[in-house]
Amino acid sequence: MSAAQPHSASQDELYRLKRWVLWVSLPLGVVASLVGWVASEFGRLGNLYDRVSLPAFGLSLVGCLLVLACGGRVGMRLAELGVFWSTALLMVFNLYFNLLVVAKEGVWLTSLWMGLIFLMAHYVYDPQVALRVSTGLFVALLVSGWVAILPQVVAGTWFDPNVVVQIYGSQLVYVLLTRLLIAYREQADRLRLQTRLLYQLAHTDPLTSLANRRSLMAVIRAELERRSSYPEPLSLILLDLDRFKTINDRYGHETGDRVLIHVGGLLSRSVRKGDQVGRWGGEEFVVLLPSTSLEEAQDLATRLQKVLNENALEGRYPVSASFGVAVAAPADTSDSLVSRADQAMYASKQAGGNRVEVATVG
Repeated sequence: MSAAQPHSASQDELYRLKRWVLWVSLPLGVVASLVGWVASEFGRLGNLYDRVSLPAFGLSLVGCLLVLACGGRVGMRLAELGVFWSTALLMVFNLYFNLLVVAKEGVWLTSLWMGLIFLMAHYVYDPQVALRVSTGLFVALLVSGWVAILPQVVAGTWFDPNVVVQIYGSQLVYVLLTRLLIAYREQADRLRLQTRLLYQLAHTDPLTSLANRRSLMAVIRAELERRSSYPEPLSLILLDLDRFKTINDRYGHETGDRVLIHVGGLLSRSVRKGDQVGRWGGEEFVVLLPSTSLEEAQDLATRLQKVLNENALEGRYPVSASFGVAVAAPADTSDSLVSRADQAMYASKQAGGNRVEVATVG
């Protein structure tokens, strides 16, 4: 197993969350539109705008619900867009009709929801597109307001200009503040990515993409600490490629690098899930085996020895290694465990290489 790569199901989680939000919010929106329309139509609590816009908005939400129910991811995307643009158009027309009667009725309560469309834009689109959409909608609000107010100005109808200034000033603040918050989030995401990349660079061997010595030592220490609470065997295999200097001298360092990459791949594919493979340095590799007895570790080392012997690089460059196997003793530290595996590996080298030696429990 190579150095740990962060696995994330964030896209699937986001899809499920968005779908859940739509399934909850769309029926609520339909009910709210229906209640508002009934109140305005039969209770005479609303105006012409309420009696026309609310049923139209409710019908658009019903359409979004039907699309959501039928279309999987594509349907959800279409439903998102439908909800957003239905709401955006509703708010543009709301402001227009509100400013037509602002001198008599002031600011409608529904106009207080206009800022929602700028938040929704960032929910539906990526940040750059959302900024352009938000800017376009703000311009649309300006135009609709100008069309509503200009005839009143020409006719000399009095209204409080501070109301108009407050409406547009607040919407501009919503646009800018939303963009600022998104920019902060983007910066935080970049910093997290940079931190993750720096961590990987510090803990990954650049040639083989396996865990490096620093990473392996941290894992060994963590496993030894875990054994103090959950006593389980912990074994370690240290192997050194035989006659690797000869490969470098005869075929060149590029071929030597390919051999190291080849061996790293063979080891990673041959160990069990939960085992940790890493490059210790030079031509040495480590396999850390949690919950593994000495006998099981010896069997695995023998199997790895066979895998190397049977898989020459490109069919031309034979590979073998000297293996040292050690199991953690109760008083072991990371250094002492590695040291005993190293002594066993050295004994294998001294015996001619391409063999497995087991360290005594010290």
